[in-house]
Amino acid sequence: MKSISDTSLLPGLGIAAAIGLAAFAAMKPVGGASFNTRVEAVLLDNPEIVIRVFEKLERQQAAEEQAAAQIEIAGLADELFAGLDPAKPILVELQDYNCGYCRRAHGTVSALREAHPDLQFVRLETPILGEGSTLAAEAALTIRETEGEAAYDRVADALMTSAGPINEGTLRRLLLAEGFDADAVFDRARSGAADGALAEAARLARLLKVSGTPVFVGPSGMVRGAGAADALMEIAAPADS
Repeated sequence: MKSISDTSLLPGLGIAAAIGLAAFAAMKPVGGASFNTRVEAVLLDNPEIVIRVFEKLERQQAAEEQAAAQIEIAGLADELFAGLDPAKPILVELQDYNCGYCRRAHGTVSALREAHPDLQFVRLETPILGEGSTLAAEAALTIRETEGEAAYDRVADALMTSAGPINEGTLRRLLLAEGFDADAVFDRARSGAADGALAEAARLARLLKVSGTPVFVGPSGMVRGAGAADALMEIAAPADS
C-alpha cells in the first residue's frame, strides 16, 4: 500500500516488546534463580512461542481494525454506495494512477469483474502522488462527465496499465491513443470540471482514515493495500449476508 510510511509488522512487534519488558520488569526472583532467567531460557529453547504470540497479536489487531472499519463504513454507506444495488456485491477502490500497489491490484480487480458480472465496482479518485496523479484523475473524471461511465472505465483501465509514471506528456499521448482531444480534456479539467468529485473523494477518504492507496471498501469491511481476490470478494458481499 502506497503511503507516506508503509505499514509493517513493526507496530505489532513494538507493542509485544513493550508488554514483555513491562512484565519482566515486574517479576521477582523465585527461589535461587530469577523467574526472568527461566522464562528467557524457555523462549530461547522454543522461539516458535514468540512467533505464535506475534501472530495472535496481529490477528487481534486486525479484528479490532476491521470492527472499527465496519462502524465507519456503516455510517457512510449511503454516500459510498449511493445508487448501487445493496443485494449485489459492491467494491469501492480509493486509487492513484501512479501508485504501484494500485497497478498491482488492477489485475486482481479486472479478473474479479470478469468472473463476477454482478460485482458493482466504483473508483474513488484519490491522487496523493503529485501533480501527474492529480492531472490524471482530473482528466479521467472530466471524461466521465462528458463521455459517460464506459469511456471513463476505458481511460481508467488504460491509465492503470500504462508503462511508467503518468505525467502531462504521457497522459496526453494516452488520451490521443484512446481517441480523445487531449487539449480539450486538459482545458475542461483545469477549469474545475472534476473539482467536486475530487473534493468528495477526499472527504470520504478522511472520514475513512485513509492515508495511502489502494484501499478497498465494501459493505462488509475494508482492505488496505493490494488485497487478495478472496479478501476483496469477502468485503464486497452484502452486509447482511
